[in-house]
Amino acid sequence: MHIRSYDYTPALLRIDPTIPAVPARSISSPEGGADFAAQYAGEFAATRPVVSQIWTEMSPSTPALASMLSVLDAFTDYARQRGTCSWTDTTTDLVAAFVLDTDDELTGGDVSHLRKNSLHAAFLALIDADLYDEVSPAEGILPIDEPKLAAPTKNVKADGKPKPKTRCKYSERTHVRPATHDEIMLIRLAARFAGTTRAQHLPAAAVAMCTSTATTSEAPQVLWQHLTTNAATSSLVLAGRIDETHDHEKAIAPRTVTLDPWCADALQAWRAERSEVRAVDPASSVVYAGAKSLLSNSAQVSTDRQIAKVLEIADLRHLEGLTAGSLRLWAATRHVTDLSTLVAGAAAADVDPLTLHRHITQQGDRALLRRLQSGPST
Repeated sequence: MHIRSYDYTPALLRIDPTIPAVPARSISSPEGGADFAAQYAGEFAATRPVVSQIWTEMSPSTPALASMLSVLDAFTDYARQRGTCSWTDTTTDLVAAFVLDTDDELTGGDVSHLRKNSLHAAFLALIDADLYDEVSPAEGILPIDEPKLAAPTKNVKADGKPKPKTRCKYSERTHVRPATHDEIMLIRLAARFAGTTRAQHLPAAAVAMCTSTATTSEAPQVLWQHLTTNAATSSLVLAGRIDETHDHEKAIAPRTVTLDPWCADALQAWRAERSEVRAVDPASSVVYAGAKSLLSNSAQVSTDRQIAKVLEIADLRHLEGLTAGSLRLWAATRHVTDLSTLVAGAAAADVDPLTLHRHITQQGDRALLRRLQSGPST
C-alpha cells in the first residue's frame, strides 16, 4: 500500500463524522458557582464541567478531547430526547443503543468504539469524583466492528491424524497496533482505579513508562536514580534490549526519553507514595519489588500484569492487537505527521523509521489501514 505522507494522525485520532467537531468547552464552573445538589443528582449539565476537567487532566491530545466531549454532548442530547436527564437514570440499554446506532461501514467500527470509550470514560470520571457509585453501564458493551475472520479449522484430519502445520497470511494474523488517543485517555483514567491500598499509584507508574516508549522488559530495569521529575525537565533512562539472535529489529539501544506532564505526575505520585513508608533506594527498581533479577521473566510479567489490570478496568482487554506494546507504539507515533517527525518518533523508541512505518501500515488491521488511506481525520 502506498502512503503519500507519513501522517499517522488518522491511526490515532478517532472522530464521529455524524457529530460536528467542537472545541472543548470551558471547564470552569457556571456563574454563581457549581450546583452541587444537581451534581450529586447526576444531572448532565451540572456534571459536564466535572467530567471535562478530569478528562483534560488525562487527555494526550486536544483534538481527541474535543472529539470525546462532542460525543458526550451528543449522548446527553440523545438521552434527553428519550426522557433521561441524569447519569443515575442512564441504563445499559440506553448506552448500547447510542453506541450501536451508527452506520460504521466506512470506519470499520471506529465510531462505535469512540462512543463506547467516551461514555465509559465519563462514568469513570464521575466515579472518581464521587458523583456515581455503581458499575459503569458502558462496561461490557461490544461496539460494532468488522466481521471476524473465519475461525481456523481444527488441525486434525478425519482419521484423527494431525494436519501439516501452515502459516497464516500476514494480513490474517493478530498484530500489535498503536493505541488510539481515546484509548490512552481511558487507560490513564482507569489507572486511578487499578491500584491497591499498598500500591495505589503503581499501575499509573507502569502506564507512564510504557507510554514513554518503554517495553515491559525495560520498565523493571528503571531505577529511581534513572528517573528525573522536576519543574525544569522530566526524563527516564531506559536500558534498551539486547537480542541474542542478532535481529536488528528486536534489539533496542539504551536511551533517555522525555516524560510528558501526565507521565511525570504519575511517577512523581508513585515516588511520593513510596517515600511515605521510607526513603526510596536510588538503586532499586521503580516498579518491580520481586526477588528475581530485573532481567527475569518474573520482572517483565509484573509490568505486564499492571497494564493488564488497567486494560481490564478500561474494558479494553478483549480487543485484538491492544497490549502493553500498543502503548509503546502510540508513544512512538503520537507526533508523527511527516518524515522528520517519523524519524524523531522512531528514535525515541529506538526503532528504524522504515520498520516503524511498516508496523503502522502493514499490521493487518484493516480498519486502521482504511483510516490511513482516507487521510487525516481533521
